[in-house]
Amino acid sequence: MDSKYETSSLRVCFLNESYFNEVYHAFIRAFADYVMPFEMTEEQFRNHIVLNAVDPAFRGQGIGTRFLQVMATDTDDRHPLRVINIDRSIENAIKFFENREFAEKLSQFEMLKPI
Repeated sequence: MDSKYETSSLRVCFLNESYFNEVYHAFIRAFADYVMPFEMTEEQFRNHIVLNAVDPAFRGQGIGTRFLQVMATDTDDRHPLRVINIDRSIENAIKFFENREFAEKLSQFEMLKPI
């Protein structure tokens, strides 16, 4: 994990692909002794991490904003920060990004055909 963004009160680590498998298996081992069986696929775990970057108990304290600030230091005008595919039902996430001057550029339709 990259911890180059560290101060006396804050340490930001980005979970890159080379560590993801190790973290996933450590997470599964940590819950292996539950009385009720605990199962989570790697894809479910990845989705959980992405959707819950800041634990709900710590939201509203500037942590997500600080994450964006740190990520922005590694971007430029040619490669701006992008957020892809936020479900419209996740209003808090949409409001979070709108409040930080992100603007919707595209809308995507997901279609199903009953068989």
